[in-house]
Amino acid sequence: MESGKLNKRVEIQRATKTDDASGTPVETWAKLADVWAQLKPLRAREIVQEGQVQGDLTHQIRIRYYRGLTRKDRIKFGTRIFNLVEVINVDERGQMHELLAKESV
Repeated sequence: MESGKLNKRVEIQRATKTDDASGTPVETWAKLADVWAQLKPLRAREIVQEGQVQGDLTHQIRIRYYRGLTRKDRIKFGTRIFNLVEVINVDERGQMHELLAKESV
């Protein structure tokens, strides 16, 4: 992977549970790290659900290997959120992650 292709600064986030002021558990997202990434749209399609058109964008995201990254984590790019569907350790070498993600709309 040529490092010049990792040209987007993204944030890796992990869900955490905290209690709000009334003691009710609330899921929040905490930043794990800022990393350089390559975002590549794989397909775009619109789905009609309950009479509303919803966008469903699927992306391939490549980052340098990040130890402990799982499908429970997510990627934030600006105001865009990408939920991880697959986390692939490319060639099982511990150097690059290929992430398959769905953008939240």
